[in-house]
Amino acid sequence: TERDPAAMTPELRRLLREASPELANSTFTTMNQVVEDSYGSQQLAARLLEIFGGSALVLCIAGIYGLLSYLVTQRTRELGIRIALGAQRGRVMRMVLRQAGGMLLCGLVAGLVLAYAASRLLRTLLYGVRPHDPWTMATVTLVLLAAGFAASYLPARRAAAVDPMEALRSE
Repeated sequence: TERDPAAMTPELRRLLREASPELANSTFTTMNQVVEDSYGSQQLAARLLEIFGGSALVLCIAGIYGLLSYLVTQRTRELGIRIALGAQRGRVMRMVLRQAGGMLLCGLVAGLVLAYAASRLLRTLLYGVRPHDPWTMATVTLVLLAAGFAASYLPARRAAAVDPMEALRSE
């Protein structure tokens, strides 16, 4: 029907009551509800995967930030000596970002290999996307790379701001 199914329900109940009183208490379900109910478990699984994926991204960013902060703290004396000997602060920052880039690159290669293997297992949950879609893989890779460099920026900036006298005096 082109009419709203909810608006037709009272009219159908009245007609059923006239035809047979025991049918008047029947429940009515639209085809849209039947289709929606058939996809319910898949939608729940997709939502859970979105939540877990977002949580994994947040943990990834926090982990990269924490690791680089720790490495910068461990290398404070070395960075202070480099700056005291004339290294440009931008160069020190690029050095830390390059180190982060190496870690990110290793993680992305391992992640792409695992994603390629896992996509066969998750084939039933994919809708509108092929399991090995290159655009999806490239987009996710770029998002993760951008998130990783964003997490690396603050420790790199802190490394470039090391005061050489303070770094040497802290030992």
